[in-house]
This record gives sequence, structure tokens and C-alpha cells, in this order.
Amino acid sequence: MFIGATTDAQEVSGEVIIFVEGSTVSSFSGSGNTWGSNIGGTSEPQSIEVMKQLGRFCPDAKITSDREKANYLLLHERQASGGSGGNRNNIALFGKNDELLYADGARQLDNAVKDLCNSEVIPS
Repeated sequence: MFIGATTDAQEVSGEVIIFVEGSTVSSFSGSGNTWGSNIGGTSEPQSIEVMKQLGRFCPDAKITSDREKANYLLLHERQASGGSGGNRNNIALFGKNDELLYADGARQLDNAVKDLCNSEVIPS
């Protein structure tokens, strides 16, 4: 889903510099009955995998570890489902002024990032 246009910072520098906010996988499993339940969860970092996919599908974009140097902020949330629906990788891209430019998701992380890179929100 395309939301907006380029940011002022991107227009001035001409470079696409992305900061990937730390992301996690959350999965929950539970058991129990009407009277009680037992719920457990796990959390696994996914930021490096997001960076790898950005390098693959947005080769002209630079990745930074310093948010102040970036003109885009990328958030990733992976929702792990215990049901037959499978996992969902949601991503959101914000401009330098914290305006939402893009939000969408896909079952596979590489498809979510590829869709972002093909959306023309990030100039090539």
C-alpha cells in the first residue's frame, strides 16, 4: 500500500539512507481450558535479515546504524501464527519527519521487502 511521497531530507541529499529499527518475531502457543491457560512466547531478532533483503532488492539504498543519519526509518513486525494462516511480515516505512510513507506485509519477508522496493516509494 503506497502512502506518500519523498521526504525533504532525501530530496536534499539525493541518497536513500535507511535505519532499520530493531524488530522481533513474536510467537505464542497456549494450552488450557475454559478455566485456565498456559501461554508461552519466544522472541527472535530479525533486523539483520531485513537488512540483507534490503541490500538484495534495494541495492542503491544505504543502511545505517545511526538514526540521525537516515532519511528513512523502516519498522518490521513478524507475526507468527500457530494456526494454518502462517506467519505475516509487516513493514512500515517512515520519512525523516516521521510521516508514514508505506505500510504493507506479506507471508515471506523477502516478498514484503521486494514489494516495498518495487513500490517506488524509495527512489532508485
